[in-house]
Formats: sequence, C-alpha cells, structure tokens
Amino acid sequence: MDRDGLTSLAWQVFSFPSSFIIDRQGRIRYSANRAINWDNQEVVQAIDALLAEQ
Repeated sequence: MDRDGLTSLAWQVFSFPSSFIIDRQGRIRYSANRAINWDNQEVVQAIDALLAEQ
C-alpha cells in the first residue's frame, strides 16, 4: 500500500491501472497510465526492441 503517496509520485502514477516495463539496469523504459492491450502492435514492438538491447 502506498499510504503516503510517495511511491506514486516516484513512479509518476497518475491513474490506475498503471503498467511499467523496467530494463536490465532498473530504469523505466515503457509506461502506460491506463488500461493497455498487451497484444497491440505498438506495445509488442516496444517490448521486442527492449529485449533486443544488450
């Protein structure tokens, strides 16, 4: 629970649901502050690009 709201501020959560993809260094590389269709071509391409990084 984010009782004091600090986690929401740190992660820039403006709405629920919110989803994040974190890279291997722990950085937020993709975020969606809304419901998201994970089968959407734009989302799949973003994930594929992140997975291709070394």
